[in-house]
Amino acid sequence: MDIYDTYKSNKGIIHKIASKYARTKEDMEDMEQEGVIALMNALNHYDTTQDASFCTYAYTVICLLYTSDAADDTPCV
Repeated sequence: MDIYDTYKSNKGIIHKIASKYARTKEDMEDMEQEGVIALMNALNHYDTTQDASFCTYAYTVICLLYTSDAADDTPCV
């Protein structure tokens, strides 16, 4: 699976998770961009021998990014 196909298949997940944490439109845009980067990292580190689907793994990676940023209470930039 290439990066563009992965993005197309998972952009809804990124939007859904980002919308939980974004406070403003600008936050939403920034968080969606960070979500795409997290998605690429998930693609690079996904282990196909594990039982989790890629979607589940990517969801977890993106959530961890957003929750760690929220815990720091710093802008996601």
